[in-house]
Amino acid sequence: MRFKIALRNVLRNVWRTGLSVLMIAGAVTGIVMFRGFADNMLEMLRTTVTEGEFGHLQVATRAHWNSEPVSREKLLIQDKEKILSILSNEDGIKNTSGRLTFYGLIGGEDRTVGARGVGIDVQNEPGFLKNLSVDEGSLLTPNSSGEVLVGPGVQKKLQAKIGETITAVSYTVDGVVNALDLKLMGVVRTGVSEIDNHVFYLPVKDAQALLGTEAFENFTIRLNDFRIADAVRDRVQAQISSTTTTPYIVKTWYELAELYRKVESFYRVQNNIVASILISLILLGILNTIGMTVYERTGEIGTIRALGETRSSVIAQFTLEGAILGLFGALLGCVTGAVLAKVVTALNITVEIPGASSNLPISINLVPSAFIEGVIISVLAAVAATWIPALRASKISIVEALRKNI
Repeated sequence: MRFKIALRNVLRNVWRTGLSVLMIAGAVTGIVMFRGFADNMLEMLRTTVTEGEFGHLQVATRAHWNSEPVSREKLLIQDKEKILSILSNEDGIKNTSGRLTFYGLIGGEDRTVGARGVGIDVQNEPGFLKNLSVDEGSLLTPNSSGEVLVGPGVQKKLQAKIGETITAVSYTVDGVVNALDLKLMGVVRTGVSEIDNHVFYLPVKDAQALLGTEAFENFTIRLNDFRIADAVRDRVQAQISSTTTTPYIVKTWYELAELYRKVESFYRVQNNIVASILISLILLGILNTIGMTVYERTGEIGTIRALGETRSSVIAQFTLEGAILGLFGALLGCVTGAVLAKVVTALNITVEIPGASSNLPISINLVPSAFIEGVIISVLAAVAATWIPALRASKISIVEALRKNI
């Protein structure tokens, strides 16, 4: 009965109710859209850092992670057979590949630039190349040897063309200067300008030949699901620590991806600010609407109080009406948010993101938690906004309230 009465009271003034519902729906739509946009950006960035840079896990020596002042050889993995044996028996691992990175010079006849070389195992790390966007030329293949890919920033500095021979120069692990001629096969980008402007990629065998070693700097591990990274890390770390004498440390992609953590923190703060603003709008809007309703129904309040209704029941009645308003607005906002998310995604609008080397398409994910959050926030905000004038109305004396009917 109370619900029926509350529903009738909500629908008593259609225009006022409609305005309140639209206000709440707009707030919920905003929450769904902002959360969905942030989730999509983080998803794309996570794919970039896991497939194109760090993998899901990396194994390296403690000296490597801590950048200890030791010889280059001591930074490399010497127990690769033992570690590979452990990783091959671990559930959830999709593939494992060795990497070798170094800093050196790369150039042709006229130009030379400093860059970071990344030696990759093309055969065991196919996801790495699939995640790269090719501006010119082609990618490396499992049979590639003496070939190189460069980022657009490096290519611009070198002014090199596809098919030309460029020379990579670096120190071997013994401290001797060494050089390697490589054929430029392609210009590729990861989407992160910090990487694309200072990196070139070559087969790990060529990187080992340049540095004069057969060891790897780290093992890059890709999992079937990024969400199991912590669990797999703990198991692998325990097995490696009990098997080898050299201190090796296993790190997850989240620990390594500083950019991802910063972007995630930024979006978390942004979404909280947006949610706070929208909650304030709901509170102010509903407070004004219900305030007018309570004022108009003061005589009615006096009548039901005279018939035996308590103050708490009056507050409960108005609060229920606020909850209904919030629920109607939340449901409309959820539908509107889902439709707008699909429309915006279909329009394929691109936007320039700080730190990205190319424009990214605006896509909005439908995040279930965003819909749940929107419903909860809108209902609670509407109830809170209703409770304030309802409490004030319940304190009016019965005689004073009845005078409003005269």
